[in-house]
Amino acid sequence: MGYFKMDYECSITDIKVTSPWQVFLLPERTFYISGYVQDKKNILTVRELVYALDNCSSCKEITHFVDSLYGNFGFIYKTERMIIAVADKIRSVPIFYRNTPFEISSSPKKLLIDGSKVKVNLTSYFEFLLSGYVTSNETLIEGVRQLQAGEFLCISQGQLETIRYYTYPSDKVWSGRSETDIVEELDAVHCEVFERIITSLQGAQVMLPLSGGMDSRLVAAMLKRLKYDNVCCFAYGKVGHWEAETSRRVAYQLGYQWQHFPYNHSQWRGWFNSNEYRDYFQKVDNLSSLPPLLDWPVVLQFSNKHQQDAVFMPGHTGDFICGGHLSYLFQDFDLSLEHILRIILRKHFTLWCYKYLLKTGHPFIKIKLQQNLELKCHLTPQTIASAYERWEWQERQAKYIVNTVRTYDYFGFSWRIPLWDPALMEFWSKVPLEWKLNKKLYQRYFEIVNPCGVFEQRTTPIKKKFRQEMKQQIKYSKLGRPLQDLQKYLNWYGDYWNDNSQRYGLVSLRQFMTQRRYIRNVNAFFTKWYLNKFHAQFHTDFVETLKTKNLFDKSSLRKFSNEFFEGILKP
Repeated sequence: MGYFKMDYECSITDIKVTSPWQVFLLPERTFYISGYVQDKKNILTVRELVYALDNCSSCKEITHFVDSLYGNFGFIYKTERMIIAVADKIRSVPIFYRNTPFEISSSPKKLLIDGSKVKVNLTSYFEFLLSGYVTSNETLIEGVRQLQAGEFLCISQGQLETIRYYTYPSDKVWSGRSETDIVEELDAVHCEVFERIITSLQGAQVMLPLSGGMDSRLVAAMLKRLKYDNVCCFAYGKVGHWEAETSRRVAYQLGYQWQHFPYNHSQWRGWFNSNEYRDYFQKVDNLSSLPPLLDWPVVLQFSNKHQQDAVFMPGHTGDFICGGHLSYLFQDFDLSLEHILRIILRKHFTLWCYKYLLKTGHPFIKIKLQQNLELKCHLTPQTIASAYERWEWQERQAKYIVNTVRTYDYFGFSWRIPLWDPALMEFWSKVPLEWKLNKKLYQRYFEIVNPCGVFEQRTTPIKKKFRQEMKQQIKYSKLGRPLQDLQKYLNWYGDYWNDNSQRYGLVSLRQFMTQRRYIRNVNAFFTKWYLNKFHAQFHTDFVETLKTKNLFDKSSLRKFSNEFFEGILKP
C-alpha cells in the first residue's frame, strides 16, 4: 500500500507507492488512485477524472461529482491550493489520515510518528476485541483516523475537513407500488449493473467464489444471462460439505468451470505457521479490522496457476442489502432506544462472552453507538430499520465484510463487487421495511424471475433439520436440562469437526471445548491472536489503562491478562 505525507502547507514531502496504488504526475497536479472509476457505462481515464475535478469550484460541486461515480476506488487529488481524498460508497479502498501534522496514507502504520509512544484508543480496543473491527472514523490508535464510506477529505488553507457525499439508506421509501412493478425494476437494475461490470472487465477471466447461498449464485446467473462465458467458479472447505455440492451443481448447470479447494485442520496449521501467512498479515493490517483470513489459501494457489489479469467477483453482500439482517431487531416488538442498543451490542459485540469483559466494554461501546446510530426521537419500525442499516453499512459491511478484498490486493488481482453497485444501493435504499423483512422481495424475485433457472426452492440440509427437531424434543422432555447440556457439548464437538472452513483446527479440541461457551465463532481466536502477536505493546498499554482507570477489580484484571495477554493462539 502506498502512503502520502503532507506538511501544513499541503506539499508532499515523502512518497512511497506500491500496488495497488498508482501515481500520475501531471502539470501542477498529482493524482493517486487505487481501483477503477466508471460513469454509467465506461471506465473513466485519469485525465477525465482530473479534468472533472479541475472544473469543480466548490465543495458542493465536488460532492455532486463524486456522488455520480460508479466503480470501486479510492483516489487522492493534489494541486497547489488543495488536496482531496475520496473513499467510494462502500470504502472498498481504505484511506487513513491524521490532523497534526497533516498526513494521508493508505497504510495507517505509516502515520505512526517514529520514536513517539502511541496511545491506544480504549473504546476502539474494546470494539476490536468484541467484534473484530473499529467503528466510526477511528482506529486502534488515538489520532489516526480513516475515511468512511461515502466521505471525502479536503485540505485547503491550512484546514482539514471531512465531508459526507452519500448516505445509505435513503430517508424516502416507496409506497403503494405493486409487487410486479418492484420485481421488474429490480430485474432491470440487475441487468444494468452487470452490463456495467462486464464492460469494466474488458474480457478478463472472472474467478467466482460460488458458495451454497443465493448471493454468489445471483452473480454467476447474471453473468451467464448476459452471455459472459469466461468464468471459473470455485468453492473451498471441508470435502463433502453440502455447500460444495450445491456450488458444483450450480456451476455445471450454468456451463461454467468449477474447482474445489479442500480445507482441513492440518492444512490450516501449516498455512498459519508459514512465513507467507505472517507476511500477509503484516501487509494487510490496517489497525481497524481483522485481516481477512478465509480466502488466503485459495488465492495463494490461484496466484501460482492463473494470470494476474483474472478478476475475482465475490457476492458481497446481497444478504444484507436486501434486508436479511433486520428481522432480529423486531423479535420482541420493543421499539425503545435502550432495547435497540442492547440488540446491537448482543449481535455485533459478543465475539468474546466473558461477563467481566462485556460488563466493562459494553458501556464504552454503547455511548459510541448512541452517537452514531442517528435515531430520531419518534421511533417507528421504519426509522429504526433505516438507522440500523445505516450503521451496519457504515461499520460492519464497509470495514469488515468488504475489507476481505484485501486478500486479492495482496496477490495483485483485481476484483469487482457487483451487489454493492451504486444503482443497486439506490434501489434497495428506497424499498420499504415490509418488503425487506425476512428478505421478502429478494425471495419473490428468485421465485418470479429465477435467472437461468438456478434458484429452485431450497431445502434444509438433513443434518441441520434433524438437529432442529431433536432440539425441540429434548426441550420438552422430562430430562430436558441434562439432555440439553449433553446436546450442547455434542454440538460443540460437531462444530469443531464439521465447520466448513475447518479453521477451528488451529486450536486443539480440548482448548476449543474449554472456551467454546465464551466465543461467538472462530474469529474470536483470531482476534486475540492478532492483538497479542502483532500488537502486544498495544495490549500492554490497554491493560495498564484498565488498571489506571480501575475499570476491573484485581481478580478480573488478572483473569483478563491471563486469558488474553498470555494466551496467544498456539496451533
